[in-house]
Amino acid sequence: ELFQMKIPTPSGMSSAEWSEIAPQIRDQAFFSARVEEQRILDTLKDKLTRIIRNELDPSEFRRDMRSFLDSIGYDPDEGDVGTIKDLRTQARLDLIRKINVGMARGYKQWRQFTTPAALEEFPAQRLIRRQHRNMQRDWLTRWQVAAQAVGWDGVYRGGDMVALKSSPIWVQLSRFGHPYPPFDFNSGMGTENVSIDECIKMGFK
Repeated sequence: ELFQMKIPTPSGMSSAEWSEIAPQIRDQAFFSARVEEQRILDTLKDKLTRIIRNELDPSEFRRDMRSFLDSIGYDPDEGDVGTIKDLRTQARLDLIRKINVGMARGYKQWRQFTTPAALEEFPAQRLIRRQHRNMQRDWLTRWQVAAQAVGWDGVYRGGDMVALKSSPIWVQLSRFGHPYPPFDFNSGMGTENVSIDECIKMGFK
């Protein structure tokens, strides 16, 4: 699995600074914004691996990480206590879990859905909302901007957020430079397959 191959990489960089790193380099690293201790990353990776293997649930992950952080005397800066920068908070631990587990599962699904046999039957996919968000981003506008950036290459022009799986729009759309979800932090967006029959009706060749 791609996740197991990632190398824990301590760093003081923010998430914005990490996003500036080339995806092919960034994808080899396991990191969390401003986490500079190797042992924290090693433990995070171990616990996340267990979640991906369905050996640990989210509440157990939070419990185990807080226990570990307490055991090593983790002490965030005074101004960070209780904020998203505090590794003990549910918000930060849930963010770490959702993005890493989501990427691991998104990559696995993408591999399954882009085999020659799968592409023959379902050559395109649709961007859809998988989870409700109280504050939803404007994904239709974001889709249109991404489509224009890639010259509408392999993108349906009829208003529906559909594109060939081979279209560069998927990478363009992603904050992380991947052709599979998640496409941004806490986006709640995912994809569904679009059949060859529907693609023909849409005008794909």
